[in-house]
Amino acid sequence: MINRDLFALQLVDINSEEEITKANQIGEVRGWKTIIRSYLGNPQATAEAFDKQGCYKMGDLAYLDEEGNLFIVDRIKEMLKYRGFQVSVPSAFISLSSED
Repeated sequence: MINRDLFALQLVDINSEEEITKANQIGEVRGWKTIIRSYLGNPQATAEAFDKQGCYKMGDLAYLDEEGNLFIVDRIKEMLKYRGFQVSVPSAFISLSSED
Protein backbone atom coordinates (compact mmCIF):
# COMPACT_ATOMS: atom_id res chain seq x y z
CA MET A 1 0.00 0.00 0.00
CA ILE A 2 1.16 3.51 -0.82
CA ASN A 3 0.56 5.88 2.08
CA ARG A 4 0.63 9.56 1.24
CA ASP A 5 -0.48 12.55 3.31
CA LEU A 6 -4.10 12.55 2.14
CA PHE A 7 -4.68 9.24 0.40
CA ALA A 8 -4.09 5.57 1.01
CA LEU A 9 -3.48 4.11 -2.44
CA GLN A 10 -2.81 0.62 -3.69
CA LEU A 11 -1.29 -0.59 -6.95
CA VAL A 12 -3.02 -3.76 -8.21
CA ASP A 13 -2.35 -6.16 -11.08
CA ILE A 14 -5.41 -5.78 -13.34
CA ASN A 15 -5.51 -9.50 -14.20
CA SER A 16 -4.86 -11.18 -10.87
CA GLU A 17 -6.22 -8.44 -8.57
CA GLU A 18 -3.12 -8.95 -6.40
CA GLU A 19 -1.30 -5.98 -4.88
CA ILE A 20 1.93 -5.04 -6.66
CA THR A 21 4.78 -4.58 -4.22
CA LYS A 22 7.77 -4.70 -6.58
CA ALA A 23 9.19 -1.66 -8.37
CA ASN A 24 8.56 -0.91 -12.05
CA GLN A 25 5.50 -3.16 -12.51
CA ILE A 26 2.46 -1.50 -14.06
CA GLY A 27 -0.91 -1.88 -12.38
CA GLU A 28 -4.12 -0.02 -11.66
CA VAL A 29 -4.19 2.59 -8.92
CA ARG A 30 -6.86 1.86 -6.33
CA GLY A 31 -7.94 4.15 -3.51
CA TRP A 32 -9.71 3.46 -0.22
CA LYS A 33 -13.13 4.95 0.41
CA THR A 34 -11.56 8.26 1.39
CA ILE A 35 -11.51 8.99 -2.37
CA ILE A 36 -15.19 8.25 -3.07
CA ARG A 37 -17.83 6.40 -1.06
CA SER A 38 -20.46 5.62 -3.68
CA TYR A 39 -22.37 6.83 -6.71
CA LEU A 40 -25.46 8.55 -5.35
CA GLY A 41 -28.59 6.62 -6.24
CA ASN A 42 -26.70 4.15 -8.45
CA PRO A 43 -25.84 0.95 -6.54
CA GLN A 44 -24.86 -0.91 -9.73
CA ALA A 45 -22.24 1.72 -10.65
CA THR A 46 -21.00 1.65 -7.06
CA ALA A 47 -20.61 -2.16 -7.14
CA GLU A 48 -18.67 -1.98 -10.43
CA ALA A 49 -16.42 0.82 -9.19
CA PHE A 50 -15.08 -0.98 -6.10
CA ASP A 51 -13.08 -4.18 -5.69
CA LYS A 52 -13.64 -6.88 -3.04
CA GLN A 53 -11.50 -5.03 -0.49
CA GLY A 54 -13.54 -1.84 -0.87
CA CYS A 55 -10.92 -0.01 -2.94
CA TYR A 56 -12.08 2.39 -5.64
CA LYS A 57 -10.92 1.38 -9.13
CA MET A 58 -9.45 4.69 -10.28
CA GLY A 59 -8.71 3.58 -13.86
CA ASP A 60 -5.17 4.95 -13.86
CA LEU A 61 -2.30 2.65 -14.85
CA ALA A 62 0.89 3.39 -12.98
CA TYR A 63 4.09 1.99 -11.54
CA LEU A 64 6.25 2.63 -8.50
CA ASP A 65 9.96 3.31 -8.79
CA GLU A 66 12.55 2.00 -6.31
CA GLU A 67 11.98 5.01 -4.01
CA GLY A 68 8.20 4.49 -3.91
CA ASN A 69 7.32 7.37 -6.26
CA LEU A 70 4.13 6.77 -8.23
CA PHE A 71 4.17 7.42 -12.00
CA ILE A 72 0.88 7.40 -13.91
CA VAL A 73 1.48 6.17 -17.45
CA ASP A 74 -1.95 5.53 -18.99
CA ARG A 75 -5.67 5.04 -18.37
CA ILE A 76 -7.72 1.88 -18.68
CA LYS A 77 -10.58 3.87 -20.20
CA GLU A 78 -10.35 7.11 -22.13
CA MET A 79 -13.40 8.63 -20.43
CA LEU A 80 -13.88 10.17 -17.00
CA LYS A 81 -17.15 10.91 -15.23
CA TYR A 82 -17.47 14.43 -13.87
CA ARG A 83 -20.74 15.50 -12.24
CA GLY A 84 -22.60 12.89 -14.25
CA PHE A 85 -21.03 13.83 -17.59
CA GLN A 86 -18.69 11.70 -19.70
CA VAL A 87 -15.51 13.70 -20.37
CA SER A 88 -12.62 12.54 -22.55
CA VAL A 89 -9.29 12.46 -20.75
CA PRO A 90 -7.48 14.59 -23.37
CA SER A 91 -10.23 17.22 -23.15
CA ALA A 92 -9.94 17.33 -19.37
CA PHE A 93 -6.17 17.76 -19.50
CA ILE A 94 -6.40 20.49 -22.14
CA SER A 95 -8.99 22.31 -20.07
CA LEU A 96 -6.95 21.99 -16.86
CA SER A 97 -3.70 23.04 -18.51
CA SER A 98 -5.30 26.17 -20.00
CA GLU A 99 -6.43 27.45 -16.56
CA ASP A 100 -4.39 30.37 -15.23
